[in-house]
Amino acid sequence: TPAGLFAPEMVAAGLRLAFVRNEVVIDGHSALQAGYIGRHGCRLSLFRIPGLGFALDFGMSSEGDLLQASWAGDGVQFFLVARSMDEARFAFLAGVLKSVSEGGGRQEQEMIAGLEMMRQPCIG
Repeated sequence: TPAGLFAPEMVAAGLRLAFVRNEVVIDGHSALQAGYIGRHGCRLSLFRIPGLGFALDFGMSSEGDLLQASWAGDGVQFFLVARSMDEARFAFLAGVLKSVSEGGGRQEQEMIAGLEMMRQPCIG
């Protein structure tokens, strides 16, 4: 795992870290990607783009089976993407990951540990 990568443990939510890529380019910017998979077909990717110096409010969108969330702060932008995931589950995961990206302390780690209530198969 590259130094400084934001790739939290989400086993409690039924997702395990499958890969980390540090040579991803999004809209001309270098990014880090953490890819997660679940036992029941869930796929989730978290992208971290350093060096963007603007704040971005939390936003979510969906198009067909594609769900996206984005937020930024302290010169880092995050994108979360999933396909065929329950929208409520995705929204909860995105909210927790946003909180973790802003703090990184014990409270956030406890939030991730509490994700078990959102453990469910993806829509398939």
